[in-house]
Amino acid sequence: ARLHLNEVVDLLQGSHKICAERLVSLQLGGIPLKHLIIEVIFNIVIGMPKPKQDLVWVVSLLYDVLKLDSKLVPLFALGTHSIFIRADRLDVDAIDRFTQFFPLQMSNLGYKFTWKHWSKAVGKPPTDPQRVFVTEILKRCVRLERRGIDSIPEELDPILPKCPPRTYYLFDDKKYDNYGDDGGKTRNAPKAKKQKDGSFSPTSEKSSSKATGGSKGEEGGDMMEEEQDISKNDDEKGMEKKEKPDDSSEEDKKKGGARMESDGDDDDDAKRKRKAPSLRDLADDLMDLFDTQREDGAIEMWMEKHIYEEKCFEEFKEKPEQFIVPCLLETSRKSITHVVSSFSKYRTLIRGVIKSDQHQRHIGILQLVADFHRDDESRLVTVIQKFLQHAILMPSQVVDWALGGGGAADVPQKFVKYEIVKQTVIGAVQRTRNAANKNLGVDDMGKQHAGVHDLAKRQEKDLFIRVYRRISELYLRSEEEESEGIRQYVQRNLLGRVREFGRYFLAEIQPYMERIEEKVIRQAPDAIKDEFEKLKNLSRAFHSTTGKMVQESNAAE
Repeated sequence: ARLHLNEVVDLLQGSHKICAERLVSLQLGGIPLKHLIIEVIFNIVIGMPKPKQDLVWVVSLLYDVLKLDSKLVPLFALGTHSIFIRADRLDVDAIDRFTQFFPLQMSNLGYKFTWKHWSKAVGKPPTDPQRVFVTEILKRCVRLERRGIDSIPEELDPILPKCPPRTYYLFDDKKYDNYGDDGGKTRNAPKAKKQKDGSFSPTSEKSSSKATGGSKGEEGGDMMEEEQDISKNDDEKGMEKKEKPDDSSEEDKKKGGARMESDGDDDDDAKRKRKAPSLRDLADDLMDLFDTQREDGAIEMWMEKHIYEEKCFEEFKEKPEQFIVPCLLETSRKSITHVVSSFSKYRTLIRGVIKSDQHQRHIGILQLVADFHRDDESRLVTVIQKFLQHAILMPSQVVDWALGGGGAADVPQKFVKYEIVKQTVIGAVQRTRNAANKNLGVDDMGKQHAGVHDLAKRQEKDLFIRVYRRISELYLRSEEEESEGIRQYVQRNLLGRVREFGRYFLAEIQPYMERIEEKVIRQAPDAIKDEFEKLKNLSRAFHSTTGKMVQESNAAE
């Protein structure tokens, strides 16, 4: 019966409605096959090496099945709970796919589910498979239902993500609170006054009186009239001064020189005591420039005047992008489109201020973007994909960031980072296919077309090598973990990612297997070597089967 149900799904996958009707109507000896229907659908989701059907299609199939027979809903809940109980026995790839599938199905059912049965996962360690399972499902539910989910009980609040997701102004972080103590560099410092020419001046009475020449308000007009009256006799007074002999003694001259030196020292002290504009003041001013769509040159002049000359901002003098990017993110926080258009407009500016170590500094920019969207994973995934499409970031930078930052125990829990890596590699594979099929319209005997295709293939090969290298490094780093439980969890997940990545890109990775083995696998831990050897055997079997099918097809034609 189970085999017959699988055949029905394979034959009728062109229409999920017809397939659902056929599944519900099937019986064995007059007995409905309700429990087997749910089992077959779940096996499609978590089956190895990867689902034959798209997850969205499976969600539509299950929705139609439950709509046709409401008695299947309790069986669906029971099957889901059984997967939760066995989470520690499932491969990380299967858990990842089910945590994508289940929230989509919940959105069809109004998020009505027996959530309270999962409350026992709250008290378990963060690396426990059941807690990871529930946490990822809740994250993805919040990504779909941004207004909040009322049906989730309070017992799950400790692991429930903030809803609705929000972005964070990076200069609100505590690490920016210690910018100086005398220079007005903290957020609580007196706010500097901005002049018409765009410069900042101190707000103390001394400095303001110097700036205005000692005049205030109505006194200014009277002083102007006095200056006009006095100026009439300037020539006469000048002549008198020339005719009069210099009767001052040498001692008076020395006293006058001493007074001048004293005045100079006072000016230096005033300059030293001048309060610099706070970090928030400068950030607000730069955001105003971004809002008015200033060109790159205006932004660079502003940075030269207000950031590079201030000793309290040495960090931003060495890495100006660490100041520019948070301001750019804040001004474009309204939508994903605003973020992408802003970074596209000022892409040349960002590249211009990065003069050395460009790869690592672009990874730093990517980390700023991730910190800004720390509670909004859905938006983060979309923004990074848009950055890749607009060539704001390179695929190698995205892979190094996703599989390189943080501790070894941190990365396996970040399911969203593996999602980003997979989407990045999918984009590179698609570009290679497009380059192979695209006609450039240039009559050069195909040389330019071949060059574009070779470049795409080199980038694709580099990504495959980079992914395996990063995972191997994480595995080696995990051996330094003191906790045996955490070490086993991390290594189990990393090996699962190796299997998942190889299965998903089985056809695409085959031409580069020797190169990957030469560059990475020979120096990798034994566990990684064993998984790669299994992948090679799977690849040989796949290509052998594919070759036989092609030969049979050609013979039939």
